Amino acid sequence: MIVFGMRLRPCPVLASLLLSTGIIGGCSVALDFDATSKDSASGAAFCTQHAAPPAIFCDDFDTEPLGTKWPSVEQTNGTAKDDPGAYVSAPNSLLSIANAVPAMGGVRAVGTLSFAQLTSAKIGLRVSFKMRVDQFDTTTGAKNIAFAFLYGPQNDFNQIVLNLVSTESAVSLQVAENAQAPNSPTSDYAQHGPFMTKPALKEWITVEIDLDVNSPVGTGNNLRVFLNGKTELDTQLQLPLKGGTPRLELGVGWVDSMTKPTRAWTVRYDDFLVETAAL
Repeated sequence: MIVFGMRLRPCPVLASLLLSTGIIGGCSVALDFDATSKDSASGAAFCTQHAAPPAIFCDDFDTEPLGTKWPSVEQTNGTAKDDPGAYVSAPNSLLSIANAVPAMGGVRAVGTLSFAQLTSAKIGLRVSFKMRVDQFDTTTGAKNIAFAFLYGPQNDFNQIVLNLVSTESAVSLQVAENAQAPNSPTSDYAQHGPFMTKPALKEWITVEIDLDVNSPVGTGNNLRVFLNGKTELDTQLQLPLKGGTPRLELGVGWVDSMTKPTRAWTVRYDDFLVETAAL
């Protein structure tokens, strides 16, 4: 297991890891996710500060249209777009709006991307971003998926998702694992949370999710979640991974409308960063 904060990675820098899933011998240097994930005082744009490894993807939603960096932008009963209404780094954030839908109505308001170079690789991943809830479904127990990590074949994959859950007057956060294949039992599900740190309406919260893929096919993989720098979860995944290509979805990608209508959700994101570390 990698201890949060200082991590070791091989030399040369992790760009070489993106060309090979093997571990490169030689020397090693300390990789401090705490340092690399924080804004510097230089005044440079956020992604300018994270233009080299350990970063493998960055979007501050300020310089390029959403569809330029994100290979796919999916919008069904919702919208996902760059928007100047609120931000951490000027002038934009990602605005994801999930419209109210009737029972059985689906919602997609996400950008999606994948990392073919990390297919079935033994790798440490950190995904970090700022998030702000501007509007939520005030129905008690209403839930959405605000971020998703997908891993495995297209028709039989693991999901590790960040849920926003309504308590009627506020929202909480939790993480859920889901490894259900088509027609599989519903027991392939594990919930972590709700967490103690809760997003305040129209205030930014920092989300950091660490995943140690020690065994791309199997058990023994580790998950850590930090909210505003506070450790909320440090555990092994309960469900075995199935290998394959890591895929990410940012935005509201699902609402719990299977049996009831849902109200609108509006969520913003900024300074989205993906980093890697050798295990």
